[in-house]
Amino acid sequence: WLACGISKVDGSGGFTFSDHRLVIPWDNDNFETVAIQRRTVENIEKWQGRKYVFGRGRNTASPFGMAEFLELQSKEDVYICEGALDALAIKVMSGATSVGLPGKGSWKSEWASAFRTCEVTIALDEDAGEEAEKICADLWAAEVKSLRREIPPDGDWGDMLRDWTGDNRGY
Repeated sequence: WLACGISKVDGSGGFTFSDHRLVIPWDNDNFETVAIQRRTVENIEKWQGRKYVFGRGRNTASPFGMAEFLELQSKEDVYICEGALDALAIKVMSGATSVGLPGKGSWKSEWASAFRTCEVTIALDEDAGEEAEKICADLWAAEVKSLRREIPPDGDWGDMLRDWTGDNRGY
């Protein structure tokens, strides 16, 4: 709890907890957890829009779900989206294989070769214009089977999942 930043020791020796209480483990390609990302489900204004945070000095070397994707026997259709929750939302709503980038501007060209035999859907949010173009260029260079762009109709895959399930708790 202390090492990943979920809690800290307060002045009296007790523990205090961050508003970022949803914990998302990020694994490397060998299923080893290399980073913990936290997300707030409330008080977003207090955190000045920073819904997601990684612990200090921690970062992820692979997209969320990449180890699972690499382990699949048939790697035909895959969605590339922003973040773990969007990747999970796509998987829940469609059953499709999805990997989530660790944040805006985090795409690494060397990841493209992993998708070489795939039909890839770039499912980044609407505001990801230049990044989506870079990813497309890298994937075409890696000779993917096909490539298409799908923007979540409600602006965000997580919001779409919330609407799909009827859950209106505000996160």
